[in-house]
Amino acid sequence: MEKVLMVGTGDVGAHLLEFMAREDYPFEVIVADIDEEKARLLCNNAMIGAAHHGKDPHFRPVKIDLFDVEGTTELIRKEKPSAVINLTVMHTWHLIRQLPEDVYAKISSAALGAWLPCQLTLAMKLGQALKESGVKAHYINTSLSCLTNPVLGKIGLAPTIGIGNVDLIAPAVRTYIAQQTGVPRASVETYQVCHHQHWVYPR
Repeated sequence: MEKVLMVGTGDVGAHLLEFMAREDYPFEVIVADIDEEKARLLCNNAMIGAAHHGKDPHFRPVKIDLFDVEGTTELIRKEKPSAVINLTVMHTWHLIRQLPEDVYAKISSAALGAWLPCQLTLAMKLGQALKESGVKAHYINTSLSCLTNPVLGKIGLAPTIGIGNVDLIAPAVRTYIAQQTGVPRASVETYQVCHHQHWVYPR
């Protein structure tokens, strides 16, 4: 059975786990997080939910510390996954909103540049471990990939692919247009550019 190593069980990771639990493709998902108990609970929830749909996913929670590149390398060598999915960041994107308003405004004035260190660090560590393992796996990076993937590419750790935020907005835009015009949502098609323009300073 093919294996997928999914690293990170935050907001995006938890959602992806639920989607993967309902896939028909027979693969084992190794769900890795620094908090193994959290990973175990999310695996259980996803498997229970999938059972309602007649699905029987194969999930296995494990502990991982991406700052331990050697340990991560050994895990990848041992498991030999076909794909490695990075869903990690140093802290969640909305944490900055807890800062005092003047500090928040100053940091946000740097736009996406202010986010590069917290988005890049763990993706880079995982990429290093994958490269050092010698395992030929697809590397999927979800951590602000429109910004981090070019940097990873410059240092020889280019992911196979990333994900962006534009398609997260598309369903809301299509729903709004359908509601305002009475046109069926399935008939509404959008073309969007300027990823993260909705998100960066000023907000």
